[in-house]
Amino acid sequence: MIATPAGGTWTDLVSSVAYRPFDLIESWRYGNGGELRAARDKSGRVTSWGSIDPANSLYVLGYTPGGEIASQFGRWYGFTLGHDGLGYLDTVKDFSSGSPLRSFEYTNTGDRTAMTAGGVRQTYLYDPASHRLTTADGKARRYDAAGNTIGIGDATLTYDDAGRLASASEQGRVLVTYGYDADGQRIARTETGKSAELWLYDEQGRWLADYDTSGKVTRQAVWMGDYLVGLVEGTKVYYVEPDHLGTPRAVIDPARNATVWRWRPSDDPFGTAPPDEDPDGDGARFVFDLRFPGQRYDAVTGLHYNYRRDYDPDAGRYIQVDPIGLAGGVNPYLYANGSPLRYVDPTGEFGVVGAGVSAVLDLAIQAFQNYRSGCGVLNARNYNWASVGISASIGAIAPGWVAVGRRAWTSSRAMSTLSNQLERARTANRLIKIQGRMSTHKTKVGDVLIPQLGLQGVKAAGNVVTNGFDIDECGCP
Repeated sequence: MIATPAGGTWTDLVSSVAYRPFDLIESWRYGNGGELRAARDKSGRVTSWGSIDPANSLYVLGYTPGGEIASQFGRWYGFTLGHDGLGYLDTVKDFSSGSPLRSFEYTNTGDRTAMTAGGVRQTYLYDPASHRLTTADGKARRYDAAGNTIGIGDATLTYDDAGRLASASEQGRVLVTYGYDADGQRIARTETGKSAELWLYDEQGRWLADYDTSGKVTRQAVWMGDYLVGLVEGTKVYYVEPDHLGTPRAVIDPARNATVWRWRPSDDPFGTAPPDEDPDGDGARFVFDLRFPGQRYDAVTGLHYNYRRDYDPDAGRYIQVDPIGLAGGVNPYLYANGSPLRYVDPTGEFGVVGAGVSAVLDLAIQAFQNYRSGCGVLNARNYNWASVGISASIGAIAPGWVAVGRRAWTSSRAMSTLSNQLERARTANRLIKIQGRMSTHKTKVGDVLIPQLGLQGVKAAGNVVTNGFDIDECGCP
């Protein structure tokens, strides 16, 4: 993989990319010879992630029997993590001393009711008739009839007719406005008194480049699948080091072999810690806004734009309801199933859960049956969603037990919603985008893929024994 900066020469960016079975990344080599390498256990889960950034070095992951991340430590940091019986992250402790660093409390449906850090306990209050957060950190929150947050303390938020964040104001003064394309992607951001920023995306919704109002490109992204591996800015090329989830953690200037930006994991896994914009101490700030997969930080609001919604790291939740409704779960504001080091939500619709893999395998079997029998492959009515839900629940037993099993049914319902959107797509471009969103939601589940393949194989064999290869099962309604 090569990159060519404007007016520059071909630059080796990434090479020697190696994969394990099932498309699991194993390693790649950057143009300066540095290597990023993943070690995995027999289930395909990442147990260590090698780094080209000398200051970050290597970090190691440990897991609970239920598949949650129990520890993460590197050269300069180390945490042990605890989860409650429903899988929500509830404690962060220092790896060496065991001293508590941060703790969280939740309702049974994932609403955070308290956080304790540095000996200070902060409470969160909710509307008893909904999941709407009414007060956090002493700031009142207000909502419109659709459940969108329209006020946080002195800040006022407005939305367009499609429910997308349109502006942010404070004490009557507009601070920033946003513009969107027909697919709901934010393509323009304008701070009051400054020129507009224009954003470009690829067909999967990944950020590709920033432009100024004259049409000049100011920064470009280089992706390898779902991993951001490089930036091009003017005549310079930078390497980007992602973590195991795809979150960018360091930007390296290969000309100096210096780290110019770093977002090191902190004791708050929900992303409140700011990045270090001058880790090499040369006095030059490197501003880079990408955060968790699919998210872009906004310095004016403190929110992370997440395609379909906006994420509030201070509250660890979205400020708008889930656009796919209750198909994404009973809590329409929940981010990453309350476990942000294990799950991701690249489009702001629903967190990827491990049980989704078995559901996808069931869908593949049914899709083949539909094709063989002449049923519409993209017609959601031709699929047995109860069977998909059963597959998801069975697949959840081995890696996630109760915590993941609770989420399995919502995953199958969410896939149903996306499938219906796929059916209604009227243009090739829209079809590609929805397919890309579905594909993205299926990529971060390597930690449970192998056990679920075995379980799904058992279920498929059972279906064959009971029913045979009945290609007319869907009935073509």
